[in-house]
Amino acid sequence: MSYSAAQLIASLPADMRGTLTTAASETATVGRAGISQEVTATLYGEDQQYTLSLWTNADDYTTAPTKNERVAFGGVSYFVLSVRTFPGSLRRLDLGGKYG
Repeated sequence: MSYSAAQLIASLPADMRGTLTTAASETATVGRAGISQEVTATLYGEDQQYTLSLWTNADDYTTAPTKNERVAFGGVSYFVLSVRTFPGSLRRLDLGGKYG
């Protein structure tokens, strides 16, 4: 059985999934990802205003989100602080810097 980003996201409980909208107005279903406070402090400190992480499937986009791009999730606009690559098309977006 091969690894599937889409299956991983779909397997998350409904309350952990939502819609992400990119700067190019593309939408995709994403899932909340958890990372420890120690990791976020090491990666981002306090200056970057890290807020949350999301699992996304890179295959869901014509142009996948990139670092410093503005995206919207749950009706709130965020900046992509980083894009972490995992097996296959699974990506973790670390978001922060809420903008209304």
